[in-house]
Amino acid sequence: MEIPYSKETIPWATFISANFFTLSTNKAKSDVVQAKFRTMDGEVTTIPMLRGRVKPKGEERGILTVEHGRILAAIKNVWASQKGPSYVYSDTGASGCFCFVSIRELARLLGLTDFGGQQLVQLTDKVFDLRNRSYYLDWASLGFKNAINRGFSLLEKVELAEGTKRGQMETVLKVEFSTQLSSWLINRNVVSRPKELPYIRSELGFLLRLYLEPILFSLDGAVYSKSLRDLIDELALPHAGWHKLKTARRRIFQKALKSMGHKKRQMAGK
Repeated sequence: MEIPYSKETIPWATFISANFFTLSTNKAKSDVVQAKFRTMDGEVTTIPMLRGRVKPKGEERGILTVEHGRILAAIKNVWASQKGPSYVYSDTGASGCFCFVSIRELARLLGLTDFGGQQLVQLTDKVFDLRNRSYYLDWASLGFKNAINRGFSLLEKVELAEGTKRGQMETVLKVEFSTQLSSWLINRNVVSRPKELPYIRSELGFLLRLYLEPILFSLDGAVYSKSLRDLIDELALPHAGWHKLKTARRRIFQKALKSMGHKKRQMAGK
């Protein structure tokens, strides 16, 4: 895609996979998953990824949920609509992408039509979560010579300005994406996802969308098949009783597929 990006699509960095987010039912504050980084040409690298800590044995900060993923998608939509503003750090030469986000506008982009003061406060908190909750990639465990492990968050900085506008409180955030995410956006290492991505209400449907899309692109129209039991493991879903029941697995995944709002995907129902 050319910069500035289209206002009708969301630029989604290809390195952010479904493994970056978990279901809201996951009560763990940190965990380790086998994150699969898949390029659009089908190449896959699997790396142990610690979610919810800056580094091993560090403080547990919590794992980002699907709701955080939807909020990130909406913020990137705002960034694209503002023609992709960015600047260059004078000391390092690295680029940082940023945008200004009204919390009320953000709520609208998430499909929220009935929201009040407390809901807007909670939404603001979740934007700051994107800055404060971290990932740690254990490259050294793969056996690469002179490997350097990496820790990062998805946002570099969030600043808040607040005042009264037309008799009601207005909150505006200046959001700066992390160096990692900014570099992907600047270099266009992204896929175009529909503007409606934040509207996917099913948490499992959102994860499936992130997981399936690069796989289907790489297959170039060929049929994709995967057992539902294997999908549960691939998505690192938190333990639930329905995982053991074939009928329940099929029903829940079928519902999630419908929530995606796109053409039917084929998979094994075992």
